[in-house]
Amino acid sequence: MKHVINIVRRYIPVEIRLLREAIKIYIYRKLNRRSNAIGPKEFPIDLKGNVALYTHPFLENNGNKYFAQIYGADKVTDTIIHQRGYLHFITEVITGEIYKEEFTFTTSNEVIIPVSIPDKNTDKRNGKLIVQVNNSLFEMRGLKKNSFHYLSLPAKKNITINSPSNSIITGKPIIKKSHITTNKKLVISIFIDGLGAEIFNKKDFSTIMPNTSNYFSDGLIFFNGYANANWTLPSVPSIISGLYTINHGVYDSTLIQHIGEGYNVLSEYFKNAGYLTCRIDNGMRQSPSYNYAKGFDRTLQKLNMPCKEVITNAIEHLTAFNERDNYLWLSFMDLHHDLYGIPDTSKQVNMPLHIYDFASQKKKSPFASFDEKFIERYALEITRIDMYLGILYNFIKSNYNDDEIVVSICSDHGRGFLGSHEERLAEHRIKVPMMFKSIDIDSSTSDEIIEDIDYLPALLKATGLNVENSAIDGRVPRAMGGKIKKIFALCEDIHQEAKYYAAVYGVNHILFVESAEIVYNIKDFDFMSCKYRFFDRKSNSIVDSGICSHSSKMADAHILFLKNHKHKR
Repeated sequence: MKHVINIVRRYIPVEIRLLREAIKIYIYRKLNRRSNAIGPKEFPIDLKGNVALYTHPFLENNGNKYFAQIYGADKVTDTIIHQRGYLHFITEVITGEIYKEEFTFTTSNEVIIPVSIPDKNTDKRNGKLIVQVNNSLFEMRGLKKNSFHYLSLPAKKNITINSPSNSIITGKPIIKKSHITTNKKLVISIFIDGLGAEIFNKKDFSTIMPNTSNYFSDGLIFFNGYANANWTLPSVPSIISGLYTINHGVYDSTLIQHIGEGYNVLSEYFKNAGYLTCRIDNGMRQSPSYNYAKGFDRTLQKLNMPCKEVITNAIEHLTAFNERDNYLWLSFMDLHHDLYGIPDTSKQVNMPLHIYDFASQKKKSPFASFDEKFIERYALEITRIDMYLGILYNFIKSNYNDDEIVVSICSDHGRGFLGSHEERLAEHRIKVPMMFKSIDIDSSTSDEIIEDIDYLPALLKATGLNVENSAIDGRVPRAMGGKIKKIFALCEDIHQEAKYYAAVYGVNHILFVESAEIVYNIKDFDFMSCKYRFFDRKSNSIVDSGICSHSSKMADAHILFLKNHKHKR
């Protein structure tokens, strides 16, 4: 099959190949069938080839209608002939409504309202809006279609908006000036995909991340954190929900599953508290298709958006809405892989020739094996990301007081090439750092065991929001005033119709668990039927093994922890 593909690519012009695939997707879409040419990660394209930019709304969930439009680019509709072309542009997602005629409302405060003129045929600058403010009429011409225009409107006025020849999409009005006096003015979640804590055992933190090390020098840093899954799809939902994989239920890579079904996610806590919420994301498994726009007033999404674009878009947002309290989720994918198939120039020129070899590692991150060349390139990329984070840190320092901010860093999994232990859920594959900067938190580097499920309650605690929620699995760490010091951390590897794997990490021992058979329904799965291996950290060896239901006393505490791992939904 691979040989045939190579022949096709060699002898058939690229224009013909793209046109052929585009026609195939078009036919399947008309037949309302899924084409294998499109995967579940390729937002703004859905599995049947529909484009979210021209599907209004593209998603309805929990009473919200989600609309996607082009952000920061020109002549997109007029030039793209193949659906994958849309992956190279930023999509802006908001909740709102579409009106065929006019939209009328009354303002109580000064507000900003996003308005777009949708058009499936062109995004030229020939759009027109007529805005009436009481008896004053404003005619706005030459507006680019298929993009949101942010209109600033005065308080206590009757407003009517329409477009003479088009429908309009309007977002929910954004109050221009608002401050929550009891909480922080700026809260930021910096999510770095695949930032494994093991790298800081091999490289000095202050050397490979000098800006971050300096910025968090008066913050709280955990290097003993554990992801609750070994890859992104199930791991990020644990970060934003405070739930273990088995409880948030998002782990099937063959489906588009929606996060936040029956439980709250991080963004909702901040939105409900009065924050303006914005998500700037680039992840394959974190797109609006999975409902990651939930709880966000704005979402900017682009597959593989580089860190420099994430930073500049964040600064643009904070500058535009500087009179609001803001919560931002910023996602960085640059560590996951070379986003454009080649390292950035600043990384290339610092790569010795002996590590300029990319053929040694072809396995996916959870299953990759130890690779010194990858480690060196990985460290260089961390330093590059840190360089751009320094721009963000300096912006925050210049525009906010220390008592107004909470800045945090989290990650979803480690990397297989960072260690030689072959266990599927080995420590170097799942160990992650977590950092918090706030004047309300005592500064230290803590060796306390924490999990990704603890990120949500920890961030809420740092912000001054209520964290009392018995429905979540996560808890506030002791270093931040929590009541219980953890002695175990749990990581699970759950795939649909596959074996179940788990690891229970303690201070002195690790319990590795594997099901004997393929699991078809995780909800009814009996953990006690699993095989286990009990690993002693001191001797670096397996000291016990057996079936969980007939374990030795040595492994009892770890197995009991797994046994009490109950469903909350």
